[in-house]
Amino acid sequence: MPDDIPDEVPVEIKGTQETAAAEPDPEPQNPAALLEEERRRSAHYEDQFKRALADFQNLRRKIHEDIESEVSRRFDRFMLDLLEIFDDFERARDTYRENQADTSGLDSIIKNTGALLSRYRVVPIPAVGMRFDPNLHEAVSFSDDADAKEDTVTRELRRGYTSGDRLIRPTLVEISRKSE
Repeated sequence: MPDDIPDEVPVEIKGTQETAAAEPDPEPQNPAALLEEERRRSAHYEDQFKRALADFQNLRRKIHEDIESEVSRRFDRFMLDLLEIFDDFERARDTYRENQADTSGLDSIIKNTGALLSRYRVVPIPAVGMRFDPNLHEAVSFSDDADAKEDTVTRELRRGYTSGDRLIRPTLVEISRKSE
């Protein structure tokens, strides 16, 4: 024992001063056993850390996916509203043209709106002459045509659009049926 540590430590109990013998370690532990115990504790804390890190990474990924999903949903909803207005402008232009009125202002609006849609990668779905695709087209009527191939789009009633790999709005179409 070092010289500066007394064998007895003074203890004060209820105003009296008594001395108690310093308690030696009950049994000195084997350094190898201590090292093994610390390795187990370290492995336990490392496992807890790895689990917490994995939970954090999963939460981060889920939050990122949720945010992307919500942004896409709101973008699609906005585009649907914009496409309704775009359709109205096209119908107005067509009506004015039928009445031989000047449509240059409407043509400019339609051109600018089309450019805006392209800039945000909102593209029309090809329809007429294409094979009917229920993922892109919505059949609202049928035409009996002996010359046309079965399930071919014969007329586009309302243009549909996609953005990237997402369907914004299906194309409303008329499809052919074989006439008997």
